[in-house]
Amino acid sequence: LVVLMATDGMYGITYDEPIYQSKSIQALEWLRLFAISPALAASDYGVDRYWQAKDQHPGFFKLLTAGCGATLGRLVAYNATWRTGTNLLAALCVAALCGWVSGLWGRAAGTVAAGSLLLMPRVFAHCHLAALDSPVMSLSFLAVVASWVACQRAGRSAWGWAALAGVLWGLGLGTKLNAFFVPFIVFP
Repeated sequence: LVVLMATDGMYGITYDEPIYQSKSIQALEWLRLFAISPALAASDYGVDRYWQAKDQHPGFFKLLTAGCGATLGRLVAYNATWRTGTNLLAALCVAALCGWVSGLWGRAAGTVAAGSLLLMPRVFAHCHLAALDSPVMSLSFLAVVASWVACQRAGRSAWGWAALAGVLWGLGLGTKLNAFFVPFIVFP
């Protein structure tokens, strides 16, 4: 996470980042309204004003970008503020890959796998952008790993991991529709 946040400034603003940023600012305004007046935020006015039906930007990504931008984003330059949600999910993905592969084939394999993912030029670049590709990759991978862990466990622990996989898949769907394909990976 530190490496990603420290290198956010290496990348200029992309075409779609200002669009996502403006939608995230709306989501942040809605979160502030919700903190002050949950009833007003959940009213027809609050929903229509901040979550317009014609707005096709995914809800979870807006909330993640807004929340991380308002908290972790204060640690970086303004142009990177809105990228911290993507940074966080990418860091979780890399850490999960390292842990998962380490558990299967040892620490060296886990370290190589995590480093190989993060150091692919296109992946490294996407991990820095307030766009949907890296977050949906991360959430999809986390859902698959949680599903795999659920299959390896028994009893309540398995159900907990299965529930976590479902939540992660739902968050992936709330990020980009590409997460729709996760069950086609998990169920077989």
